This record gives sequence, C-alpha cells and structure tokens, in this order.
Amino acid sequence: MTQIGISTSTNYEGEQNALIEELGSSLTVNFELDEAAPEGGLKVFVDSDIEQIVSRLDLPQFAFNPTVENINPNLLGTSFDNSGFFLTIDEGATSASFTINVFDNDEPDTTLPETFDGLVEANFSLVAPGEVAEEDLADVGTLGDYTIDPDSASTTVIFADEESQLTETPEPPTETPDEPPASGLPLVSLNTGSDFLVEADGTVSAHVFNVTGATIPEDGLVVSVSAPNLSEFDLDSINVSEGGEIVDVREDGFDIRLTDFTVLVDLPVASDGETEELETASFSLEAGDGYEVNSDFNSGEFTLVDTADELPINTSNRNDIIPLATDIELSPDNPEVTINDTLGFSIGNRYQNADGSFTYIDQSEDVDFYKFDLQAGDVIAIDNDSLFRNNPAIIDFPEDGPFGAYMTLRLFDAEGNELAANGIGQAPGELFVSRDAYLEFEAPADGTYYAGISQFRNGTTQRIGAPELWDGLAYDPLVPGTGDGQSYTDYPGSAEYELKFTLNPENPVLLAEQRDRSNSTPPETVDLSQGNEPTVSLNFTAATYASFDDPAVLAGEINRDDVIGGSLIEGFPRQGLILNLVVTAEGEIPEEGILVTVNSDSYLRDYFSVRTLANPPFIPGNQFVDIVTDNTGRATGFQVRLFEPVATIPLNLRTPQRGELVEPGPNGLEPSPETDGPEEVTFFLEGGAGYGVSATENQVTPTFYDSVEHAPDPS
Repeated sequence: MTQIGISTSTNYEGEQNALIEELGSSLTVNFELDEAAPEGGLKVFVDSDIEQIVSRLDLPQFAFNPTVENINPNLLGTSFDNSGFFLTIDEGATSASFTINVFDNDEPDTTLPETFDGLVEANFSLVAPGEVAEEDLADVGTLGDYTIDPDSASTTVIFADEESQLTETPEPPTETPDEPPASGLPLVSLNTGSDFLVEADGTVSAHVFNVTGATIPEDGLVVSVSAPNLSEFDLDSINVSEGGEIVDVREDGFDIRLTDFTVLVDLPVASDGETEELETASFSLEAGDGYEVNSDFNSGEFTLVDTADELPINTSNRNDIIPLATDIELSPDNPEVTINDTLGFSIGNRYQNADGSFTYIDQSEDVDFYKFDLQAGDVIAIDNDSLFRNNPAIIDFPEDGPFGAYMTLRLFDAEGNELAANGIGQAPGELFVSRDAYLEFEAPADGTYYAGISQFRNGTTQRIGAPELWDGLAYDPLVPGTGDGQSYTDYPGSAEYELKFTLNPENPVLLAEQRDRSNSTPPETVDLSQGNEPTVSLNFTAATYASFDDPAVLAGEINRDDVIGGSLIEGFPRQGLILNLVVTAEGEIPEEGILVTVNSDSYLRDYFSVRTLANPPFIPGNQFVDIVTDNTGRATGFQVRLFEPVATIPLNLRTPQRGELVEPGPNGLEPSPETDGPEEVTFFLEGGAGYGVSATENQVTPTFYDSVEHAPDPS
C-alpha cells in the first residue's frame, strides 16, 4: 500500500513557516509517495483542528489560475467546515504539490470567523482512510488506499495579518475538536435521507452508519435500531454495503453488525396498493453493549406518500439534474408559482458508481431543477429572493453575514442547452437594493424548459465572455455532482431561497427595455433659481480602463486600472467602463440638504451593469435617495440629496464578460454585442423645491459605442 507524507513551505524570508497577508505570501503544500500513485490517482485528505482556516487562502484566485504539479486542480475541494482540503494525486506520480496565495481580507472583519484575523497557528495532518469525520463525508467522499508516513504526517503553518504579529503568542482555536467518548467505546452515528418516499415508485431510503472514536472489535459491532414503522418497507429488497450485515429483524426494528467504519443501507419503501394519508416512518439508534450513541446524529424520519403526485412542490427531494426536475405546474390558469426551499446536503442525494461506491452531492454541488411548459412567444420571469442577501427592505437577512447573494439561475431546454443565465440581477422594484438573481426569457418555440438554481460558481454565469476563467466550474445539467460551487454554511440562511416563477408578466423589465425607449424627456422650460436658492448644474466624465483579468494586464503590457480611452464602449469584453455624472450646487446649501432629481430618456438597465444597480451608488458627502420611473414604472433616473457642493455618481456599464443583457452568439455562450451603431442617452436635471437648475448646464448626452472598432481613437 502506498505510504504518503506531507510538508509545507512559504516564501516568507523569516525563520518561521508563515503566511503574512500584508506581504502577499504564498504557501506550497508538498506530498511525497513511496511508490507511484495507482491507476485513477490517489485521493488524500488533509485536515486541521481550526474551523475555516483554509478560507484564509485565496481559493477563488487559485481556481482561476492554479499552480500545481501532478494534481488536478478541479478535484481539489474543502471539508464541510473549511478546516481542511482533499485532492487527487495524478496516476503514476511519486510526488505532488500545489501553491496558493494567502487571502488578504480587511481587518477587523466582523462578517467572517475569528480565525480570519490575527495570528493563528494551524497544524495540518493527513487523515487515514476510514477516519474521515462524519460531517465531512459528504464533501470528502471515499479516499484512496494509503498509509501515512509517521515522520511526515503533519505540518504547521502560521497565519498572520502583519509581520509584526509573529512575535505574539498564537491564539488557540476558538473551538476544540470533538472528543471521543470518555468510556473509550466506539461512537455510532446514523444519518438518513431523503425526506420523502413514494410507495408507487419504491423509493429507496438511505441510511449511513458511522463508527468513530475507537476501533471496531474483530467480530464486529452489533448495533440496535428502533423502527416502529418497519412494516412499511420492503425488507426482501434491502441492500447493505460491504462491512455490514443484518443479524436480526424485529417487528419494530433490527440489529446490524458493523465491521467497517462506514456502512450504507438502502431500504425501499413498500407499495401496499392502498390509498392512505401522509405517513411518517422513523429510525433511531438504541443504546447497546460495546458502543455509545452519538447524541447529535442518531435518527432520521421519512414522509411516505402513495404517488409522486402527492409530493408538495416545495420539497427537498432529489432534483439536481434535468431528468429529475420538479414540475411546478405553471400554466395560464396558474401563472404564478413560488418555491421555498434550500440547497443542501442530504444522505439520500447520492449516486452509485460502477465500482459500487457512492458519490454524494453536497451543498456546494446541489442544484434544484424546476420544469414548466411554454408556448412560443411566452415570457417567463424567474426571481430569486434568497435569505442570504443585503436587502432588508424586501426580506430579512443576517446583518453580520457577507454582502451579496451567492446563488445563480440558469435556464435550459430539454437537451441541456443553456438558453439564459443570471448570477446577480434585480427584479421589478428591486433596483439598487438587490443582488439576487433575476432573469426573463421569451420562448422561441413550444416545449418544456428547465430552470436550475445553485450556489455561486456552480452556476458561473460570469463565464460568458471569459470561458477560460470559468472552464469546468459550471455544472452539467444532465450529470449530478458536476461543477465547482462554494458553500457558506457558517451563515444562517446561506442556502435558503424563495423562487418566484411568473408566466407572461404584465410589466417585464428586461425584455421590454431592450426593445423600447423611455418616454421621459427633458423639460421644455428650465426651473431657474429664485432668490437665494442654490443653482444646480449637471456634467459628466467617461472612461474605459483596464481590469485585473485583461490579457494586456496579465502580460504586463499595461497596469490594472490604466485608462484606455475616454469613450464608453459596451463591446469591450473585459474593461472597466464608467460614467461619472457630476452634480454641482453653487450657493448656500441648507442644513437639511436639497433633493435633486436626475432623469434620462432611457432605461437605466439598458446600459448599466447589474452590479452597479445592485447597491446605491457611493456618493461621498451626499446621499442616494430613490429611483425615478417613467409612466411604465421602469427606472429612468434617481434622486440624490446634496449636502456638499459636488456629488459624483459613478455608474459602470454592462460588458459581455459579465453576460449582462447582451445578446448571445451562435453557441448561446459567447457574447455577440449589439451592432446598432453609436447610441446617445440624455441625462437631465428636473426642478425641485429649494434649488434652481442651471440655464446652460442642465443636461448631458454621453455616447455609448458597441465595440472598440466603432469608438473614436482615444485622445
């Protein structure tokens, strides 16, 4: 059997093996094998005793640009609580390594665990097969066959914000690892899934028994299970994985002999042919000789239904691929359907591999699919309102949670072709307050369509226009467990969502805006200042500047944020495009400020990024107040309260890279920017109480170009 050892090094020049955020240090993790990795590679797991410590590494940057040797970066993942990581060493390799930068977060950070700040000493240790903690099983899965070199079984890394902290004494972990039972006996756990079992379909209930904390006796460990409704199940079709054996069956339970640390039991529900009300069936561990029962994981409950038609729409039943999609029964007679559910891990959401092992779907990989029928020309609007959002005006959210939504929406046809996608958007009434996904789609033909909701990166709508950055991260709608998502399990509600489907909405805000122009127009007369009223003027500046992932920046030809030109170029796929509207007030501004209205003859969604429309613009010294709409209710402008003489309102343009309201190309993924030629939008001041409008500087007309080829040469 292969023996493996681990070691680490950093590029910090001091004596300690340290990662310093202010220095941008990097960590290299090395593995040495005493023989070549077997066919198919060798999967290993490294864990620590400090929750979330791996999150102090720059995982997003590593995903975009991994530095590895004999390791597949797409197979590197983190444990349930981000205390460790797992990876697969390439077949035939006798050594492997990866290098990753430290993540430089702002301090103090009240939204992240304490281990993100200050000096923390982390000991990373190789975990032997069969000793993976039960809470990590769903993420880590089955390890390869290996033993651990006792001389290089672990390695210590020091994390610090600043170099000066290295003289301090590291703080101990905020939480201690689970201790084995004081008795020294094995600790037995039971997890079950899924929530609903359909009698007519013979749905299989999944049970996972885990033994931790001690060795299993040579003749096995006999564990008793209480199951008062055992008669509801088909005992003749029970399937027990290797390492387990049913030794006794009673009317209200059974005994199972465990000779392995993890044993899986599949037990189909029986179909009695009778129509019954909803029933429940429970399984729970009973105390017995030679083991202790885990007080946190010792039971499970199932809801039994006669047919699939009785399943409520809002269930957590397995629906993570298109063939298993939940029918939401949308129709002209039922034009609005709302789903409340959660992306998460369930023991029942697993798939058996050819070798008999199981692949589990964890929260980061989970996708919920919903299907509905559309006629050609029908419009479907899909609005996600996650509990994990910075939108207190619409729905409660944890104030100390990270800002933003971390779910994406994708729309497919029956063959799995992506037709539309959105990661950040704003539904009607949510401009400047929402980061949740929202999309509208017009059906090109009669048919069944499928909407999938998933966690961030597993949807990766941002790959549009930058496929090389996101290749392999998005899930395959026909293959379970694909993609590469991120979980935020530390924050309440991080996986909960409310998904609203609307058939043929009365007032669509995306499709209509790309076809029509606003009917808002500049006023025919200017409301000049009266008496001592201040006079308000409107001007603008515009620029296109280089972003971090621009090829010229990556090649070192230009610097990030270098100004490329003074035009607004929609077709520039990876540039920062910004329009600064500048409102100035000449004269004395009262203490309560003056409420100024800036309107336009276009819809804001037509030209500006969903990211710039997700939060109120930052206007130092002044205050963003509200949006302004035309008579259709669509946003055309906004109000700002001036307390200072100058207010600069930054608005970023949409770009094909972000996949924001840009027509897709022939393959549905690459953007095909509009080629309508230069377009002008007029922004203008409207009169209001307590101020007058400048007679000469009351409106501006910036030009929006389709691509760099259409724009004038930069001066």
